[in-house]
Amino acid sequence: MKLDIKIKKVTADETNIFLKLLNFRYKYYVEKLKYIGASDDMDLLKLEYDKYDKNAIHYYINNGGDEIIAYARVIKNSMPKPIIDKTTVGNMNIIKNKKVTEISRLIISDEKRHTHILPMLVVELYKYLISSDTDIVLIDTFVGSDSYKIFKKLGFEDLDYLYNDGEYKVTKKSSILYLDLLEFQYKLKYRPEKCHKSFERLLILVEGRK
Repeated sequence: MKLDIKIKKVTADETNIFLKLLNFRYKYYVEKLKYIGASDDMDLLKLEYDKYDKNAIHYYINNGGDEIIAYARVIKNSMPKPIIDKTTVGNMNIIKNKKVTEISRLIISDEKRHTHILPMLVVELYKYLISSDTDIVLIDTFVGSDSYKIFKKLGFEDLDYLYNDGEYKVTKKSSILYLDLLEFQYKLKYRPEKCHKSFERLLILVEGRK
């Protein structure tokens, strides 16, 4: 069955799909992984959400029908970001006076976790990032997770931040990764290193580029 990658920006006209995405997040972050202690209204509505969703761009992949199998939230550089708002210790000089875009809530359904779905989503995110006004990309993920491994291979580095979010009940070690997007694009074109060659192979895998 053909997979459709769709980019959604939350508006009142997109309420139905937006609610499905929030339910998808609830199933994984609250019910399955128990990373978030849901409020009463979250449990009642079966939706996981926060104040940052309103101005975010919401990416998802479906199975060609109604089933959502992957999701990521992108918070643009002009908007408040939970990573920055809830970080208490870290090397702030890296992002000081920079245009920062955040990627968060990245989820791949269990049955698609070890397939090409995550690379597909990563490529879609990259295509958005290079078209946006972004200097630095931040990602909050868990050490050892599939997303952590793939982003590290693509050149993301640990920011060594202490992330302090009282909503989470996290037992796994969390890491904030960052990428200097302009430097990455330059090296990808003129001075490719191992991580850039890995990304080129990823583009070929997903889009058939030569």
